[in-house]
Amino acid sequence: MSKWGYAWRKGLERNCLIQIIAAVVGLPLALCLIVTAVLLATSLPADGDGTTLIWLFVCMAPLGLLLLGGPFAAVYIVTRRRARWLDELFAPLGLDGSSYTMTGRQYHGRYRDRQLDVYIYRGPGVRFHVSANVATRLSAAAEEDVAQSLAKLFNGPPLTHNQPNLEGITIFAHEEAWGQAFAANPAIADVVRRLIHGENSFLFRQVHVRPGAVHLQLWRTDRMLSLEITAEQVAEWTELLLRLAELIERLPPPSEKLALTPLEERARRGSSLTA
Repeated sequence: MSKWGYAWRKGLERNCLIQIIAAVVGLPLALCLIVTAVLLATSLPADGDGTTLIWLFVCMAPLGLLLLGGPFAAVYIVTRRRARWLDELFAPLGLDGSSYTMTGRQYHGRYRDRQLDVYIYRGPGVRFHVSANVATRLSAAAEEDVAQSLAKLFNGPPLTHNQPNLEGITIFAHEEAWGQAFAANPAIADVVRRLIHGENSFLFRQVHVRPGAVHLQLWRTDRMLSLEITAEQVAEWTELLLRLAELIERLPPPSEKLALTPLEERARRGSSLTA
């Protein structure tokens, strides 16, 4: 089975498990609510002034709140616990953390004289942005992870390279000469290899160079429900991206200087999950 098929299967299994848990918890509560309402309606004496309905509402209100508010409370508790856990992971970087979308988290700040932004979102996915003095586009991914959309983005074939450290890695570049210089640099190749082939639970990993920044995008894991990230991994990803930013700034500048597109600008600000 391909990695894309495996990711689809794991996502389906995850969604099924969530639906089963919701049914196991919600159906008994709903049944309890219905049975209780019926019993109260038949046991309370009938009257003409609405007292029976008032008592029925008073008795049923707590159960109704539990049934309707319980799932929201559970999501809130889980989200807050994960937020505290993630805040501890990113605390050594000195970044400011805040909520992102409904259940995600984002971190922003200056680290070693560079802007560092991190977005964690449902998927699960993690996206790192590190500022860099660069004005071109390049993307690198494992050969089996290359999506058709990535190839369409560059409207051309991938680079041909003979760099041993980049074996099994596909590179697309807006400017071939700059891309070849990127791939031919052994230090850059080692950083890219470690970012894409490093040990972690994420199924898909991509490294992007965009005007003004280098990005690392990680998404979909082989875990059923949990997001598995360690403080050591956060530190390693950050150090590797900082190193990559320093290395590409030493390359000869591209012949054509590019600027961010509106879509890239929105992604940079975190309003899109597309890198």
